[in-house]
Amino acid sequence: MGFYNGFKQRKSEVIVRFFLVFGFMLNLFVVFISSIILHGDADLIRHLFLVSLYLDLITVLIWSDVIGKRVWMDGMVIKEGFEDEL
Repeated sequence: MGFYNGFKQRKSEVIVRFFLVFGFMLNLFVVFISSIILHGDADLIRHLFLVSLYLDLITVLIWSDVIGKRVWMDGMVIKEGFEDEL
C-alpha cells in the first residue's frame, strides 16, 4: 500500500524504502534456503550470518518507522501538513 501510494503521488523516498525492505526480505529468504540446500549442516552458523544481519537491519528500519510515527500513518502526516518530514 505504501509503494502504491508513493508511486501514485510520485514520492521517491517511499518507493526506495519499499524496495530496500523488499530486497532485504528477498535476500534473507534466498540466503537462508541456498545455504541449507548447498551446504547442509556444515558450518551452518557461518553461512547464516547474513540472515542474522538482514533481520537486524529490517528490525532497525521497523523501529525507526515506529519511533518516527511513519507506520501506517502516511495519509495522516500529509493531512497535518508535515510533508517535509516524510
